[in-house]
Amino acid sequence: MGQRSADLLSQMQRLQTGGGGGTSDGMEPRVAKLEADVGHILTTLSDLKAGQGAASKDLTDLKVGQTELKTTVGHLPSKEDISKTIKDWALLIGAILAAINVIGLLIMRFVPTGS
Repeated sequence: MGQRSADLLSQMQRLQTGGGGGTSDGMEPRVAKLEADVGHILTTLSDLKAGQGAASKDLTDLKVGQTELKTTVGHLPSKEDISKTIKDWALLIGAILAAINVIGLLIMRFVPTGS
């Protein structure tokens, strides 16, 4: 225990008091760095808050655009509507061609040929 006490006494004698010396050496630059870092953190938080407002507006614009798109698409014909329309037109064209064929046959039957 004598050696330990002597070591402790030696360490205490080396410590300086007052004037920022002793165990506080190098504290001022570290505190200054921490203060600067906190300043940067506060600036970054401020920038993030400003960006959050812009992002919120962009999100609102996207939601409005999505609603407008749903409304527009809702008025478009469905695949079934288009398919039915194509089938209806095909039937109509087929009926017209059949009628033209019948008319042509009737004309050939009742119009005398030159022979």
